[in-house]
Amino acid sequence: MGGAFPWRASRRAVSLSLLVSCLLAPLLLDGCAFMPSTGPFASNVLDKHSNSIPVENANEDIAYQLWQEVLHRRQENIDKTLTALGQPAIQPQKIAVGDYITLSLWSQSAGQQSVLQTAPHQTDMGVYIVALNGTVDLPYVGPVTVAGLTPQEAEKIIAARYAKAQQFPKAEAVVMIKRNKGQNIVIIGSVNKPITLDWPEGGLTVSEALGGAGGFRVFAASYKGGDIAVNNVMIIRHGKDYSLPLKTVLEHHVQLVPGDTLVVRQKPLVRATCLGAGWASPTVINFDKQPTLAKVLSLGQISWHTAQGRGVFVFKHDFRMIYRVNIDTPEGMRTAQWFPIADQDLVYIPPSRSTTLQQITQIIMSVAYPAALGASYAAR
Repeated sequence: MGGAFPWRASRRAVSLSLLVSCLLAPLLLDGCAFMPSTGPFASNVLDKHSNSIPVENANEDIAYQLWQEVLHRRQENIDKTLTALGQPAIQPQKIAVGDYITLSLWSQSAGQQSVLQTAPHQTDMGVYIVALNGTVDLPYVGPVTVAGLTPQEAEKIIAARYAKAQQFPKAEAVVMIKRNKGQNIVIIGSVNKPITLDWPEGGLTVSEALGGAGGFRVFAASYKGGDIAVNNVMIIRHGKDYSLPLKTVLEHHVQLVPGDTLVVRQKPLVRATCLGAGWASPTVINFDKQPTLAKVLSLGQISWHTAQGRGVFVFKHDFRMIYRVNIDTPEGMRTAQWFPIADQDLVYIPPSRSTTLQQITQIIMSVAYPAALGASYAAR
């Protein structure tokens, strides 16, 4: 029947040709703009009409300069924090409401003559809790105000009260803080033994406090990118928090003050957001040390057959700038090894044109082939 009506075959060919042309026309005229992809092409990022953020081609010199600036800013922030914390004078122990104190009295018995007989002897008077009004209720003498005093100051007042009551002639008092509620240091977070430490007479440093908490815990790698370890200490003091690298507080022997709280943390130094054609999916990679672009790319599981290595873009969060690194060249590879990635920076790899052409072909075949197959069955 096809031979009897040759115009049908011609018509089918024309219909199929028109169908393919209709599919190709918008793709070719519009530059494949509507094609599903993982982001804009490099040309779109570089086009000043579609992108208002300045784009600069990075080289080794620029990368090294940015690296030095990152290190300088970080050290500057550390220095400011250390200055804000200061080196406070070591504060003495003071008795506070809620404290537990022990009291002992040393005295001599009257009428004893020999040296051995006149040796003072100790009388343990027990443990007392400082009441809300700041007093302790002692045997024979009643309430004595001790809150706000050092143990040495309290000893003199208590000894005088007992001397006045004539219960212990020439008595000497010994007061010790057994549990200090008003002056303590709380250590929590990634430590082996979260603890509250009483404030010692000689003061306390962060290193000593961490030792009292059994040291920091060792975690298995739990972040993509690996080596996120215990690397940060936050000191909460008088309602403000100060964050410092663990290494810094250990090196500088940071002095604490009564009432400080330490929070030991696993805290990424840098969170890099990674988008584009090469990544299996939008990815956030965490680092506890300063990463370079090369380090980020090495952890990305990138499919370079779908990505364009000539235009790896870094959107700098801090100063609204885009840097382009061409890692298809030796210089670009060297640049990537110095180029710093800061916190909240975005690394973008645009899709390659060849990937889009493959997508076009797939769409054409998925639409045109069933249409051609239907035309063939209609011709029979």
